[in-house]
Amino acid sequence: MIQKGDYYILENDVEAIRLLTEKANELKRLPKKQDFEVGLVGAIKARLGPWPRALEKAGLKKVGRTYSARKMRRQEKKKQSK
Repeated sequence: MIQKGDYYILENDVEAIRLLTEKANELKRLPKKQDFEVGLVGAIKARLGPWPRALEKAGLKKVGRTYSARKMRRQEKKKQSK
């Protein structure tokens, strides 16, 4: 992790996942954005995507049914347009 002023740069996804899992273990619950510094939240989201997807990629949260269904519909639509 590289800090530049108020912002952070994470070198890879593994580092972002490590931060999330360590915070979850420390708090004994799913980490919220408010549990991190603003610059660190931006760095995590830059590596892993929106906050719910970041928690899913870290294995802390199950993939939501609504998101899964929407993703499948998009994939099917994409296949049909080819």
